[in-house]
Amino acid sequence: MTQWMSPAIRLHSHYGFFEVLTAYTPAHSYAKTLTYRLKVSPSHWIRFFTKEESLEFQEQFESAGFEIDPTDEESLIDFHRMIERKEGPFFLDSQQLRTNDLKAKIKIYRPINR
Repeated sequence: MTQWMSPAIRLHSHYGFFEVLTAYTPAHSYAKTLTYRLKVSPSHWIRFFTKEESLEFQEQFESAGFEIDPTDEESLIDFHRMIERKEGPFFLDSQQLRTNDLKAKIKIYRPINR
């Protein structure tokens, strides 16, 4: 887990395809915390250093049709409810997280062939 606006999200999202399991965590001391899952792969984490985009991500994922605002609690709660309703799985694009301001809206993705 990490916080939505933590610089750590930039590094963590480069370990592998970054699936969001929870988008809001009221049991945590900082509720704007997400829980994620990924399969660590050197072919992914090396891109953190080379700064190249992941063609694999572009081939396997498409826009889910919405963005979330990491500064807005209601946006995170709404996203979390979508996860609870099993409307996902949902993923984040490591390249977007790396290049955008940490307070910028985040585009959400889903697998192309779900």
